[in-house]
Amino acid sequence: ASLFGENDAWFITLRLANDAIVTIEALASAGASARELLVEVTGSNQVLRAEPTTQGIRVEPLGNEAMVWPWWEDLAERCLALIDRRATAGRWLDGDDLRAVWNAVQQSAATGKAVDLHPHQAQPG
Repeated sequence: ASLFGENDAWFITLRLANDAIVTIEALASAGASARELLVEVTGSNQVLRAEPTTQGIRVEPLGNEAMVWPWWEDLAERCLALIDRRATAGRWLDGDDLRAVWNAVQQSAATGKAVDLHPHQAQPG
């Protein structure tokens, strides 16, 4: 329930046995972002945040840059690695190669699963 009315937000702060502080925050129940939830764990030297706006886990070490890990694997890295391997091997990309990569991206998006791209598995689209 909200603290001061339907347009209010609320939060809970917990201190664990190991002295980590956990904050759970909910936005205003009547607001546009009412279904979003922020979970934050504060340790002695870093903060871990999980929230819909970053769509990932964010770790903020004291005095250092924040690090973000997405909820899902970034398939762009895998596709770029395939392109780099083929270029390094002296094999230039052609239309069939690009269609194979694009088909794999579409398949992954449709199924939500990773697609393994090996040169011998790439099939023209």
